[in-house]
Amino acid sequence: MQRSFDGAWRLSGSTPGKASVSYERNASFSKARPEWEKETRKVDFYVRGSVSVASDNVVVKLSRF
Repeated sequence: MQRSFDGAWRLSGSTPGKASVSYERNASFSKARPEWEKETRKVDFYVRGSVSVASDNVVVKLSRF
């Protein structure tokens, strides 16, 4: 966390998080004769946002960009 020029605290990560998802997909593209194959995807991700305190509660707002 870093304090910004406007007094807000900014949150960002320089080390990526890691996420993994597993699913099955129809490799034949046919609904009548599906050929299900297992897939797994792994990705790195980063977060950015701001942190503030309102009425004794910590509020974290993640940025979309």
